[in-house]
Amino acid sequence: MMDDLNQINSPVRFSHCCDANKIEFLDVLIYRMHNSIGYTLYRKTSDRNTLLHATSFHPGALKRSLPISQFLRVLRNNSDPDNTKAQIMVMQRAFRDRGYSNYTLKRSLDRAYDIYNKSCTTTTMLSQQPMRITVPLLYHT
Repeated sequence: MMDDLNQINSPVRFSHCCDANKIEFLDVLIYRMHNSIGYTLYRKTSDRNTLLHATSFHPGALKRSLPISQFLRVLRNNSDPDNTKAQIMVMQRAFRDRGYSNYTLKRSLDRAYDIYNKSCTTTTMLSQQPMRITVPLLYHT
């Protein structure tokens, strides 16, 4: 089927990969190491730095939140602290290349760590709600 789809006159090309030790899904690479499973950010080889430029005319709030959300993505989608540090450095470089200042990136990274650490230590709103059991009954008038 993939070969048939690639025969269509279109710039879109499909590919696939089969590996017994890793799965690439969206922007996450899930891999097997010995008897455990790890995960990290995945980027296709064709991926380019298309982050929003700091001098764009988009709203300031959007440009301030973008580095925070991308740093959070790195923090949440990594099981290995060494990979996390390396990918944060790559992300910082990508933002610098798009015109973001070191000051902005430091503040954004600090904010991302705050959000991430809070999410790891607090319970979710769902678990704070009282448990209710719903029983469907027939109602006759």
